[in-house]
Amino acid sequence: MATSVLFLLRPGETSAWHRVRSPELWIWQGGGPARVTLGGTGTGPTETETVTLGPGGQHLVAAGEWQSAVPADPDRATLVACIVSPGFDFADFSLAES
Repeated sequence: MATSVLFLLRPGETSAWHRVRSPELWIWQGGGPARVTLGGTGTGPTETETVTLGPGGQHLVAAGEWQSAVPADPDRATLVACIVSPGFDFADFSLAES
C-alpha cells in the first residue's frame, strides 16, 4: 500500500529537512519548478545533490535519505505530489534539528 499527498510550497516557504524510512517519489504537478535538495543518510543532513523538477519531472528519494524542498522560482508557488510506499507513517518520519 502507498500513500500520496499534494504539497503546495508558496514563495518563501521551505519543506524542512526530513527523512522517511521508505522511498519517497516527488512528482511535479504545477506552478513553478520545485528544487529538491538531498542530504545523505547520516545522522543529520549534509547537502549532496539538488534536483529541479518542472513539467514531467519526478525524482525518487531513497529510503532514509534526508530531503528538503523550495520553489525554484522565488516568485512562483510550486505543487508536487509525494508518494511513499509502503505507506507513510509518522513513526517512520524524522525531522532534522534546526
